[in-house]
Amino acid sequence: MIVLFNEEMRKKAVYPGLYNEAAGPVIRCLSSNGGDNLVVYSELDAANADDVIDEQLRYFRQTGKAFEWKMYDFDSPPDLRERLIAKGFEQGEAEALMILPLRDDHELLRIGASSFVRRIAKPQEIDAVVRLENAVWQESHAELGVRLKEELAAYADQMAVFVAEENGQTVSVGWMYLHEGTSFCSLFGGATHAEFRGRGYYAALLAARARLAWERGFRTLMVDASAASRPILERKGFVFTGYSYPYYSPAP
Repeated sequence: MIVLFNEEMRKKAVYPGLYNEAAGPVIRCLSSNGGDNLVVYSELDAANADDVIDEQLRYFRQTGKAFEWKMYDFDSPPDLRERLIAKGFEQGEAEALMILPLRDDHELLRIGASSFVRRIAKPQEIDAVVRLENAVWQESHAELGVRLKEELAAYADQMAVFVAEENGQTVSVGWMYLHEGTSFCSLFGGATHAEFRGRGYYAALLAARARLAWERGFRTLMVDASAASRPILERKGFVFTGYSYPYYSPAP
C-alpha cells in the first residue's frame, strides 16, 4: 500500500493550480498562482540527505518563497526529521495517513444517498463552508474559502465539495480531489459543528464522496486525518499507514 501511495499520490498526483517538478531525488509540488509550495516526495540516504536539503533551501530562497517539506514515517533516511530540524525547519502537527481500498461491496457504497447531503455547485456557496470551518476550529479560514471558490470555478471536474444540512443550516462539510491518472481520491475537511456530532453526518459525507469516487472509476481513498477523525475512519475500514509531518522551511 505504501508503494502504491508513493508512486501515485506523491510522484504523479497533482492538485488544482499546482504542478509537479522532479529535481533529482525529490519531487517539488509548485504553485502556479502564488499558493503553497512543497517538497512532496524524497528518496534520500544518509550520504546525500544534507546536501539535498541544502539544495532545496537554496532553490526556494532564490525564488523568495518559503515551502513545506512533507515527510512520512516511512521516508528515508530514518533521521530525516532531525536533519530537517537542524537546517531550521519547524515541525507542524502530525496527521495519520489513512487509506481505504474500495470494493463494490464496501459499507460506504451500500449507504444510500442522504436527503440532507448535497454537492455544492456554485462558488458563492463556499461561504457556508468557511463559516462552519471557522466555528469548528475557532480560526479564520478566509484563504481556504478563496482557494475553494477558485478551484470550484475552474476545476469542477477534478474536485467536489459536499455539505450536510439540517433545517437549512450547514452542519458538516467535506471535499475531495479526484486525481486523474491514479487510482486515488484524497478527502479533506471532514468537520461537523459541535452541536450536531454523533448524528451520522460525517459518515454520510464519507459515503457521498466514496460513491462519487467509485462512479468516476477511482478505487482508493486517502485522508491525512486528525486524531479525532482517525477512529471514525478506522471503523469504516480505512487502514492506518503511518504519520505525516509538515516541516516548514525557515524564511527565505
